[in-house]
Amino acid sequence: MTRKALALLLPALLAGLAGCSALRALAYYLSPPQIQKAAYKLTEGRLAIVIDYAHAEDENPVFSRRLHDAITGLFRDHKVKSQVISFDDVLSLRQVNRDYSSWTIQRIGRELEADEVLYLRVTRLQFQEEPGHPVVAASAALGVKVIGTQQDEAHARLWPEERDGKSVTCSRPPLEAARETIDIEAAKLATDTSHFVGGFFYDTDLEEKPPKER
Repeated sequence: MTRKALALLLPALLAGLAGCSALRALAYYLSPPQIQKAAYKLTEGRLAIVIDYAHAEDENPVFSRRLHDAITGLFRDHKVKSQVISFDDVLSLRQVNRDYSSWTIQRIGRELEADEVLYLRVTRLQFQEEPGHPVVAASAALGVKVIGTQQDEAHARLWPEERDGKSVTCSRPPLEAARETIDIEAAKLATDTSHFVGGFFYDTDLEEKPPKER
């Protein structure tokens, strides 16, 4: 039970408990929350959030845009001071440059005049076991890393130490398939995933589970 929930129930709990039990409940409530510090402090300058797909057939524009916007919103809510470059600016750069797919992450960041790139490589994005399957079960897996644009190439990865980045996985409960279900679930999956990605870059309360879209 989180401290927020316990705060509401504390009077009733203490009334029904005696001795050591009441003291333990009180001690828990009065103890400091378990805060996990940010794994990395992002730049206070310009930040590009670049979303890439390991498999071209997995690419989903609804998922990409919502993930970008949801992370941006979380950074704003949690006072991350990065100046996030808009999704449309990143998309425009990709659309007007035919050789974009051959660019390094550093070059993408430099073209966007970013100080750092939050690079998200989606290794799996699945909604159905196969096209036409009667059940939608959305799931995603991606790697998260931060790339500097001003460092030499050998030292461009600023975080984490792992070459492929920090792994994030997220899934949603299965639903009966319908025409609009995949787009709706893509947006919800992206919002759910954003909490796991964003949580690397601001302090989080370990007792508060990441919220899920209903």
